[in-house]
Amino acid sequence: MNLATGQVSDPETNIVEIGTYMAEFGVLSQWTGDNRYYELAKRAVRVAYDKRTELGLLPHDINAETGQWRNRQATVGPPGDSYYEYLWDGYRLFGDPELKQWYDTLTDAILSKQAERHDGLLWFPQVDAFTGEVLSREQSVLAGFYAGLLAESGHVAEGRAHHDAFTVVQERFGVIPTFVDYSTMTATRVDNALRPEFADSALMLWLATGDEVFRERAHTHFENMVATSKTTCGFASLTDVTAKPPSQEDTCPGYWWSEQMKYYWLLFSDAPRLDYSDNYLSTEANLLRGARR
Repeated sequence: MNLATGQVSDPETNIVEIGTYMAEFGVLSQWTGDNRYYELAKRAVRVAYDKRTELGLLPHDINAETGQWRNRQATVGPPGDSYYEYLWDGYRLFGDPELKQWYDTLTDAILSKQAERHDGLLWFPQVDAFTGEVLSREQSVLAGFYAGLLAESGHVAEGRAHHDAFTVVQERFGVIPTFVDYSTMTATRVDNALRPEFADSALMLWLATGDEVFRERAHTHFENMVATSKTTCGFASLTDVTAKPPSQEDTCPGYWWSEQMKYYWLLFSDAPRLDYSDNYLSTEANLLRGARR
C-alpha cells in the first residue's frame, strides 16, 4: 500500500504473505491489549487453511480478493514455507489450539502425500496439490528450514532425515547451491545468497535432541562459508558454488547479519542472555520469547 495515496498493489499474493503476520501481529496484540491485530492475522490464515484440497495440501498462490487459487503447486519451499512455520509458531507463542490443529492437519498431509525418499534421503518435491503428482524434484536451499520446524513440532525423526539430505548436498558441493535436483544430485541454480536455513535447522535440531552432530554440521557450514565468502570488508554472496574457487558477488544480504550470524552465535556461545529451554525466534530470527536480562 502507498501510505500517501492509499493505492494498493494487485491482489495476487501467496500463502507466505498470508501467514507471516501471525507472530508479530499476535505479539502486538499482547503488548497493546488490543486483540484485533491477532484476529485479523488469524482470519487470513484460516481462509487459506479452509481452502486446502481433498489431499489436505495447499497450493501456494492465491488471489487475495476472490480467494481463488492461482496455481496448483504445493511446496514446503518458497513461497509456501513460512505459512507452515507460523502456524506452529502462533501456537507456541499464544497457545491457540486451533493453530496447532491446522498445523497438525497440514503436516500430516505433507508427510503422507508429499514426502519422498530417494537414495535413502528424505525430500519434499513440489507436487500438484489436487492430485499428488510430482511436478518437480528441485529442492530450494530455503526448504532446509523445514527440518528444524519438523523437529520443533515433534517430528524429530523426519526432521533429522531431511537435515541429513541437505548435509549430503553440503558434503557434495561444500556450499549448498540455491537449487538442487535431488534425483540427480546436480545443482540447477549454482549461486548461493548466504542463506541461513541449514544453520537455522541445525540450531532447532540441536535444541530438540541435544545431539552434538548438529553443531558439528553447522560448524562445517560456517567454515565453508568463511573459506568461500569472506572478503576484505565482510562476506559475499556467491555466483557459482561449483567454480574453483567459487566466484563472489559484490553484495551481502541483510539477513546474513540478522539471521545467519545469530544462529551461529546461539549454537556455539551458550549465550547467557537466552533461555535455551524456552525461546522463540521468528523466521527473521527476531527474539520474541526467551530473552534473559
